[in-house]
Amino acid sequence: MTVPYSSLVATATYSTFLRLLFAWKGSVYRLIWFELLVFVVLYSILSVTYRFLMVG
Repeated sequence: MTVPYSSLVATATYSTFLRLLFAWKGSVYRLIWFELLVFVVLYSILSVTYRFLMVG
């Protein structure tokens, strides 16, 4: 299986490599981004609640 961005992978810097991960059509990141966003938001809400609102 040939990928059209294989030449970019060979000369990729760190930031280019991260962009390639998101450009990949079968990317795991594309499958889980929404669930990850929901988790981070809920975790942040619980963390702020626990740290600042439950004082005492």
